[in-house]
Amino acid sequence: MLGNTAPFMEKRCIVIGASLNIAPARLALINTEVNDGDVIILTGLSGDALNALEGFVRQVYQDLEVKVESFVINPRASLIDAVIDLRSFIEDCAPCSFTIGIAGDRWVTTILSFLAMTLATVGGFVNVSVDRVFVMLDDKGEPVNWPIVPRLIDLSLVEFRVLRLYLQWLQPSKRDSEGLCIKI
Repeated sequence: MLGNTAPFMEKRCIVIGASLNIAPARLALINTEVNDGDVIILTGLSGDALNALEGFVRQVYQDLEVKVESFVINPRASLIDAVIDLRSFIEDCAPCSFTIGIAGDRWVTTILSFLAMTLATVGGFVNVSVDRVFVMLDDKGEPVNWPIVPRLIDLSLVEFRVLRLYLQWLQPSKRDSEGLCIKI
């Protein structure tokens, strides 16, 4: 699905993961070629770092009509919970195509990597495509593009619907007693 934006997805969303050092995240933003009408979602563990990065975005792109959202990752959340929460936040932008710039610490990198794979798996069913995923290794240098975004599993539309219905029937909460993700 990488690089193949469906024609119905005119809106573009940019997700940037940041750590306490926001310099790599600034470079990631610059490498995304922000355009008028884009939605920029900043995410990381530090609200202060995201606020500083949001200030940078508003200064640099002041002539563009961009929407900037911040999503602070709960540091006590499990990987599954963090990906679910961020995915729910992101899918509110659907239909859209996504660019994911990973410029955070290991935990943010892990969360955004699994987010990319999750969106590649179910994106076609929820009107989301992943156009580009890249990593900024430090605050100098070029981004490293993922050549492909692997799917977590191969899933047909019927399987997706059955799984979603089963999990909704299983329990109205987001988790079952074994900690399995039931928000598909």
